[in-house]
Amino acid sequence: MRKKFLLLITPGLFCCCLAFSQLNLVLQVPPLGVMQKAQLWNMALVYTGNGASVAVQLTLLSARDNQPVMTATTRSIFVTKGTTVLTPKEVSPVQYDYLSPTFSDRDPNGFLPAGNYKACYSVVSTGHGLSMLAEECIPIEVQPLSPPQLVTPGDKDTVPTAYPQFSWIPPVPLNLFSSLNYDLVLVEVLPSQAPQEAIQQNIPVYSIGHYKDVVHLYPASNHPLDTGRLYAWRIVAKNESEFIDESDVWTFRLASAKRDTVKIPYDAYIPLRKSNEPATGIRSITNGILAIKYYSYNRDHDTTVNFYDQGGHLIRTVTRRIRYGENYLSFPIDGLFEKAKLYRVEIIDERSYRNTASFTIQ
Repeated sequence: MRKKFLLLITPGLFCCCLAFSQLNLVLQVPPLGVMQKAQLWNMALVYTGNGASVAVQLTLLSARDNQPVMTATTRSIFVTKGTTVLTPKEVSPVQYDYLSPTFSDRDPNGFLPAGNYKACYSVVSTGHGLSMLAEECIPIEVQPLSPPQLVTPGDKDTVPTAYPQFSWIPPVPLNLFSSLNYDLVLVEVLPSQAPQEAIQQNIPVYSIGHYKDVVHLYPASNHPLDTGRLYAWRIVAKNESEFIDESDVWTFRLASAKRDTVKIPYDAYIPLRKSNEPATGIRSITNGILAIKYYSYNRDHDTTVNFYDQGGHLIRTVTRRIRYGENYLSFPIDGLFEKAKLYRVEIIDERSYRNTASFTIQ
């Protein structure tokens, strides 16, 4: 038969279809959001012949890679001259075949997994041998009712620890997902940057992927976050590897460290020495505070102060602002340090020289 292109527009309906001379397929575009499989079968067949038995075949493809994830075929339907409006009731029973693990809900009345799809329909004759009568494809976007929602740290919060706990609420409804997982991204927000811009452009301070839980503790093995910086974070929800939705971007700061009330005498500060200079000997810390003296020949900058145990293992890293000239720095000694054991504090300057001192805890 001779083929022709038709554009059909009716209230709530849109079809730009490849029609064969006797039958046109008019699809109702499903609404954006949560969708049941039954909603895929709202359509109309416009037939100019006297009567025919037909079936509607559906191939649902992933918009990400154009691979089929589900196929379905209706029962045989008899159409007469004119318009035949089809609903889920008229096409049942429908035979579904699932080609992707994301389709954990095999109920014919169940929900489609969240994601972006292309639904391609074909109307075939079931009379004397199968023959194509019409075909059409439409995009379908299945979205949760709500995206993941951040909980803690709250937006613009000040948190008391350099190792904060992150928590969030999953997208709903949960039955849209067969394998819900999350990506967490944490970045520093630079001066004059908007948080959203920082998330998109800056190298993450910390990130995790394919995480299954909704609570995550910033690991103690990572560098502690800095009190002088603004941080932004976001959660991205995925089903298997398929993007679902993302949260808002929230920011937080660390609470400033409390000033030490212990007065440290000048001679209690341990001077750091370069590796080619005479060592200062091993100092014993008795008041719970390590005090060091470090001379910098460089302009003002941020540096890391590293603490090592006797075996040379890094046990803590602290960021401090260093100014040109003599710097007097103090650090509270906590549970990471054990009594009667040897430790080393080190600053590597901008010329890559190591400046160190050794100490023990009494």
